[in-house]
Amino acid sequence: MTSAIADSLERFVRECVIPSESAFAAEGGVDTARSSTLTGLQDEARERGLWNLFSSAHPSAALRDLIVLPDLAELVGLSPILAQAALHALNPDALVMELLTALGTDEQRDRWLPRLTDGAIASGYCMSEPDVASSDPRSLRMEAKRSGDGFLVSGRKSWCTGASTPGCRFLVVVAVTEPEADPRRRHSLLLVERNDPGVKVVAERRVLGYSDALRGGHPDIEFQQARGQLLGAAGDGLSAAQQVLGPARMLHSMRLVGTAERALGLMTARLGARNVGGRALASSDLWIDRVGGARIDVEGIRALVRAMVTHPDRALAESIVKAHVPGAVARIVDLAIQAHGADGLSSTTILADLYAHARSLQISDGPDEVHRRVVGRRELRAR
Repeated sequence: MTSAIADSLERFVRECVIPSESAFAAEGGVDTARSSTLTGLQDEARERGLWNLFSSAHPSAALRDLIVLPDLAELVGLSPILAQAALHALNPDALVMELLTALGTDEQRDRWLPRLTDGAIASGYCMSEPDVASSDPRSLRMEAKRSGDGFLVSGRKSWCTGASTPGCRFLVVVAVTEPEADPRRRHSLLLVERNDPGVKVVAERRVLGYSDALRGGHPDIEFQQARGQLLGAAGDGLSAAQQVLGPARMLHSMRLVGTAERALGLMTARLGARNVGGRALASSDLWIDRVGGARIDVEGIRALVRAMVTHPDRALAESIVKAHVPGAVARIVDLAIQAHGADGLSSTTILADLYAHARSLQISDGPDEVHRRVVGRRELRAR
């Protein structure tokens, strides 16, 4: 079954998604919350059995087939944002679906999960805070106080991905509920309704100039006694989040292999078509060397990702790929931009989108420096 899914996905990405990029960009691209082009692709994905492909609930069990998963993710990475949106695989919804499935009560799952899985509603995820180093989640200090059978949430969160989309109906919020506990056990996950009168959007943040409206934006939110309900057990917030963030980091890196391959393909096509001084750029020793280096880098990234997928220490493997792959891919995309000259900086190609995507992953889900420290500490303990 997985082979058939892989064939179907490849045809979908190459024959439907990539040819639709220009029309999607004309509608606003990643900066649009609604797109007829995207709606058509989503309908096509449903018909082909690809909707929610990367959800644990998908009948193909693609997420659990570690041999085929890198191939599937790499295909999506050829057009990372549009393909993920078409498949209903963009965060935060993809992340929140897994959290609800793993941690939600029957009532919570019944209320939110069917509509979220169907794409009828959207979700938001609120973890980072503006005044602390959020790369260390133990430092997060926004509190939620017990009130009746729930909590009252007060404080400010930044980069609340998904919270600005019109379809957002609820937020998953990381807050301190057990202030006297060990720092690793102070935080809980809370479900807060988006239309709660205590939820106030106070600022909108952009990613390298993009509003990222397709993902639901990244606003700052002020919580003013907003009502929240526990998702999972009190004090389990950080460990529960890591259970889904870890695999998400690996998926990001798998998709980025396809992004690097796409950038390299665009670069070689440009070099073959562009003449300078009566010679194709492809015949330049400088660009021959750069293309050779880029191909070596792509193959190295691919080999690393595939080796780490089956590594016995999953946490270590996730940190290794997260620390290395996004930066390496951003450098390849940057080289492709250079080959295109001013066009590479514009909306004429997809390269600016690809660069913003790869570069942002050097910070989101843990910056490179944090993951290198994880690897370094583990290495030193092993000596």
